[in-house]
Formats: sequence, C-alpha cells, structure tokens
Amino acid sequence: QPSAIKINKLRPGEIYNISVSVKSSPNYPLDLYYLMDFSFSMQGDLEKLKTLAGDIVDNLANISTDYSLGFGTFVDKPTAPYANTENGALLKPCTGCQAVHSFNHEMSMTTGAGAGDE
Repeated sequence: QPSAIKINKLRPGEIYNISVSVKSSPNYPLDLYYLMDFSFSMQGDLEKLKTLAGDIVDNLANISTDYSLGFGTFVDKPTAPYANTENGALLKPCTGCQAVHSFNHEMSMTTGAGAGDE
C-alpha cells in the first residue's frame, strides 16, 4: 500500500518521502544459483559459505517452501595476466586449488530438504 499515488508540483531536487508496504506471496517460487570464485584468494569466503549453507537454506524455507538452490564456480580468466599460464599452471595453479576454468556447473538446482547439502 498504496497501490497508486499522485504527486503535484514537485520541483527538481525536492525530496518527497513515500511509505510503501509490501507483502510477499506465500510459497512464491524462489530459485537461488550461487556462482563463486574458487580461486585461492577466495578460500576464506568458501569456508564462510560452507558454514552459512544451513542458515541460507533455513532462511529460504522461512520465505517459501517452493525453493531450489544451485551452485557454480569459476577460477579467474584462463589468460594472462589473470592467471599464471606457464608450465601447466592452468591445470594446477597451487596445492589444493582447482584448475583455472571460466565456468563449472557444480550442483544442479536442488529442491527442498536436500538443498545446500552438497
């Protein structure tokens, strides 16, 4: 609310505040696809995401029962200067690192209780 409003004689630069109330529809379909940089510099963020995965799923479930999650990764651009292109470094940039790739689809859209488990 309101569904319509009319403002007369508002001058350029003049501020007019409007209060709006919004209600979400119950069980509105909700899809979340998380694309993450899997380069070594983002290792801390990956660990944080792993700890928050359950909370993310719980919050989605509070919003709608019709939700799904998917996950994809990328590691830099497979060209210099974004990645080391010397002597196989694209395949193994560092110990424990994934090979450089522009996009990998890791987890298909998963619905309900299994979402976020991978």
